[in-house]
Amino acid sequence: MSDADTGKRLRTHTEKGAEMYEVMRDKYLTTLDELWKRVDNGIKTALNIKEQRDIPNIRNEISRHFDGFCTVVEEIKDFYIRTNTEKTKNDLDELEATLPEYYKAVKDAYIQIESDQGSTVIYPGLYSTHPSICSLRVFRIQPGASVYMVDFGEFIVMSIEDIRLLPYCFAQLPRLAFKGKLFGIKPTKESKVWSEAAKYKFLQMAHNKSLVALSCGTEDVMGQEVTLMRLVDTSQQDQDICLDDELLEMGVAEKIRPLS
Repeated sequence: MSDADTGKRLRTHTEKGAEMYEVMRDKYLTTLDELWKRVDNGIKTALNIKEQRDIPNIRNEISRHFDGFCTVVEEIKDFYIRTNTEKTKNDLDELEATLPEYYKAVKDAYIQIESDQGSTVIYPGLYSTHPSICSLRVFRIQPGASVYMVDFGEFIVMSIEDIRLLPYCFAQLPRLAFKGKLFGIKPTKESKVWSEAAKYKFLQMAHNKSLVALSCGTEDVMGQEVTLMRLVDTSQQDQDICLDDELLEMGVAEKIRPLS
């Protein structure tokens, strides 16, 4: 309960009012218990499932029930705060003391499901050390969580305790990052794949910089649509630097000749 709420003068229930309060509270708690049983049953099913193709449907079902659970939790909190008696204050404190167990159970189950199944389904999470919401894709759990930051296109290792479960609706938000490929160039014939020097040079030019991307169409790469682009560094006053030109000048890339 917030300081503003605790600062209000507590009400005193009449005998009838106390009886009505307990009836309404018990209805809320019964609904909450039923929703949690559905979440728990979904978790047990997911942890014992054999077919990986069934995992997304089970995850969606767990998320849907957990969304309902979280919604009812907020309704109960609001009910306790509005009623504002010594009894409701104690009931609210008791509820808030038990919630971390539920949240941790669902978070641990999600991570375990994805770890066991080798799943790459997006797991919505929130860093306790970071104020913004960021979607995570969990790959490995031991000793820390190896995650892919979908919105930023980066891999990092995090502590399990720093991941917070969010309602499934957050997974529907569009990603800030998408797959791209430099347009018009390829590794030299000698290397056929990008050399370590080329990778290092590219990271040196692109890391932690705001670049302008000039979209040049799309290309199908192993069944996935990839955006073709030219990346331009406009941070210098006297000239714009095209990253593909720099790689060509360095001799680690060559132009793709159009088919005649």
